[in-house]
This record gives sequence, C-alpha cells and structure tokens, in this order.
Amino acid sequence: MNQNKQDLLEELANKLATEQFNQKMTVIDNRFTINEQGINAAAKKTEVYTKTQADGQFATGSYVRAMETRLQLTEKGVSIPVKENDVIAAINMSKENIKLNATRIDLVGKVNAERLPK
Repeated sequence: MNQNKQDLLEELANKLATEQFNQKMTVIDNRFTINEQGINAAAKKTEVYTKTQADGQFATGSYVRAMETRLQLTEKGVSIPVKENDVIAAINMSKENIKLNATRIDLVGKVNAERLPK
C-alpha cells in the first residue's frame, strides 16, 4: 500500500474514533536541551476528546491521541523514537550497530547487503 493510501486510512480511522465527541483540548510540549549528557529535542502533542452532555456535565468516555518524536544525541550514538498512542517506530545508531524498529520499513533506491544469514 503506498504512503498516501496509508495516510488517508489513518486519518479516516482518527475521524471515526473522534466523531462522537464535541470538545477537544490540545496540549503541545516542545523542548530542546543541551547539557553534559548530550543534545535532546522533543516534540509532543496530546489531543483529548470529550463530550459535554445536554446538562453541561462531562460524559464518562473520552479519547486521547498522543504523538511524540524525540531526537537524542550523545557521544555514544543517536536515538530517534516516533510514537503515536501505543505504536512506536525507532532508529538507534551506535558505532557498531544500527537498529530500525518499525511496523513497515520502506527502502527506496539501490540497497546493498553484504552479510545476510543463509
């Protein structure tokens, strides 16, 4: 499935999950830190959907959508996790290892692999 179709399906799923709610609160938390431990950048957005009943009381149900991306640089390596709710993709790189962790990994262009297990 190409990326445009996947993006449309994700947007449709989000609309279906939130259509029953009539109020939305968004909290954005962006940070950039440089200290002796390294360089850290983070972007986090949390959307909370709730419903106010006719009598002005909040309903008991709600829907929370949390999105977060971090970039961590140290003298030993790089870490980039991307998270939406409970779905996480990450790239971790050190001098001896690169780890890609994702539900789907798309490699575009020529890919060379020198040592594959038989």
